[in-house]
Amino acid sequence: MQQWFHDRSEIASSTRTRLFKKCEALLIQMQREAFRMKVNPSCPYEFEVIDFHSRSYVVNLKDKTCTSCEFQLDQFVCVHAVATIGRCPDLSCHDFISPFYKIEVLVCTYVATVHPIGNLSSWDVPQQTLSIISKPPPCDERPPGRPKKRLYLCIGEGYWGQRHGKQKCSRCKWYDHNKKSCRHPIPSVEDPNTI
Repeated sequence: MQQWFHDRSEIASSTRTRLFKKCEALLIQMQREAFRMKVNPSCPYEFEVIDFHSRSYVVNLKDKTCTSCEFQLDQFVCVHAVATIGRCPDLSCHDFISPFYKIEVLVCTYVATVHPIGNLSSWDVPQQTLSIISKPPPCDERPPGRPKKRLYLCIGEGYWGQRHGKQKCSRCKWYDHNKKSCRHPIPSVEDPNTI
């Protein structure tokens, strides 16, 4: 842990960009893709962006939102926002990125020093802590009985190619059986001419 903190602290202090290396590379890639998009302004802070697949997105720079939802969820500019910001000469993409992606925050994260813990025999442990007996949880004990064969699926899960609804009889319209195993009497069909 000590070495891990030290290595990342040195990486953070030696980085000369405003963002993490991965974020900076992602931003450069987005800027390349943004040149192929068409931007139509509707007001000073709201734009329609049409990508190279002819899909339309609405970017609001004031609220930092996009209809692709990447801008507001990641708090990092999406490619549509980059295309919009690129058309405005007085704006920078860095102004619309959350501080969590900036290098100053990374430096502050690793500013603390992790001291070596030393030899175990030199530790000063209170007596009440030594008297506590802790056992690991019994993770290898199985419940009694035969394991269940049926897998209980969550919502949205399912096997491909299998029916997802209940079985329904085509003769009596009741569930949990089919026409071959139907025990209900055959419904009589009334003749409409006998009325």
